[in-house]
Formats: sequence, structure tokens, C-alpha cells
Amino acid sequence: ERASRTVLRLRQHVVSPPLPFVLPSWIVDPDFDLGYHLRAVRVAAPGGMAQLLEFAQSELVTPLDADRPLWTATLVEGLPEGRSAFLLKMSHAIADAAGSARITGALYDDERTPERAAMP
Repeated sequence: ERASRTVLRLRQHVVSPPLPFVLPSWIVDPDFDLGYHLRAVRVAAPGGMAQLLEFAQSELVTPLDADRPLWTATLVEGLPEGRSAFLLKMSHAIADAAGSARITGALYDDERTPERAAMP
């Protein structure tokens, strides 16, 4: 929630104009549903790296819905030793390298119990 409010592009989607000589534009999705973009799955037994990579490959080839913000995030559980993986799939149209670093900073904390400012 915080990341999608900090990086507004995560709440926007592209709208194609009715006239072909006008450029598409980004608008805030009035029906933004964070639950659509966040998923949690468990890999099939035995839950090793092969199963994780197989799942990640199938996720990456599935197209993003152009009528929604162009990203998904999946928590993959069931890996050995109680481990999990976090897969972030994001269209290159959302951000360049610097923008991707900003998004990563909004998603991850570098402290175990960070102080939280008011929700943006």
C-alpha cells in the first residue's frame, strides 16, 4: 500500500487516445485494487529451486493486463528450510533504472523494525 502511494506510477495505467495521432497517457486507475496485484502461492513439492524457476518462468510469459497498472508481485512459499521468494513483474514502461531503484526502495526496508511516517 505504502509503495503504491509513494510511487504513483504503480497506481496508474495507460490509456490509448481515440485519435491515433495523440500519444497515450498515464492516469490513476479509479478502480485500483491492490489485491489484484499481490499474490501468494506455494510451489509444488519438493519445493526446490527447479520448482521456483518453473513457476517464475510461467509467470513471466503471462501478459500483464493493459487495463490495469502494469505490475504484479508474488510471494512464493514452500521452499526448503522455510524459505520463500518474492517475484516482482513490472513492465519496462513503468520505470527506467533509476525509477526501478526508487520502487525497490519503497518495497523493501533495510531495518527489521523501521519507523513509519504517516501514510502518503
